[in-house]
Amino acid sequence: MELALITAQQVVVLFLLIGTGMVAVKTGVLKLENKQALSNLLVYIIVPAMVVNSYRMEFSAQILHNLLAAFGMSVLSVLLGTVITLLLTARKTGSRMPIFRFACIFSNAAYMGFPLISALFGAEGLLYASAYVTVFNILLWTLGYGLVSGGSSVKEVARSLVRTPVLYAIVVGLGIYLLQIPLPALITQPLELLAGVNTPLSMLITGMLIAAAQGVLHHHGDDQRTQRQGDDAEQGGQHHASGGKVLIVAELHRKYRGDGGSRAAFQQRDHLCSSAVEAQHPE
Repeated sequence: MELALITAQQVVVLFLLIGTGMVAVKTGVLKLENKQALSNLLVYIIVPAMVVNSYRMEFSAQILHNLLAAFGMSVLSVLLGTVITLLLTARKTGSRMPIFRFACIFSNAAYMGFPLISALFGAEGLLYASAYVTVFNILLWTLGYGLVSGGSSVKEVARSLVRTPVLYAIVVGLGIYLLQIPLPALITQPLELLAGVNTPLSMLITGMLIAAAQGVLHHHGDDQRTQRQGDDAEQGGQHHASGGKVLIVAELHRKYRGDGGSRAAFQQRDHLCSSAVEAQHPE
């Protein structure tokens, strides 16, 4: 019961931060043009620092056992979700069905997950969460990309994984944990300070993205507006490289951008961008 109350309180705190981001955009305090810079800051600096910082603990055989179990259960959970989704949608058809299946299988694991887990379970909880995010990203760019695009290039998958900073952070963190490498205060203090920025910054950006999505839906109509919508969906996807969904849809969107200007290409792109907004904000 106590854990449920703590969870509810933390969820309220997160939604207040999200609301702050939305209000900041609506009142002009924050500009939508700035969200990409903030997202890059979060994805390439803040989240990796938080992950590395979570591995700074005394070695324990039990924690290592739990970490390995977390990797195994992460694979099982994503594959189980895939099987259930495919079974429930086997008779469904439509051009947007692959995107809906993708949205059902892959959740907003990092942005909403890391802050909540950090608040509830501390550094050890983040340790296990990082195992899930590792599996999540690998399957996202293999199984997930193939599910949406109908096939996956090994070169594209490898390039996408190489550009995922949190995976590097997990490798560094594991090295520090397994080898028990001592870090000087000159390094640990900046890591702790950066890690503390994760929750408020990620929730503010989420609020900005919701505000941006609302603006997209209000201006949904002709081909010119669809072009702006596609660009915004593509930018929104970039922020979630550490564990999100829209980036894959944005990758597909790029393929249609050079499609002459045919009506069919615009309509297909419209479907992709609309689905990106819906997939990004299921909560």
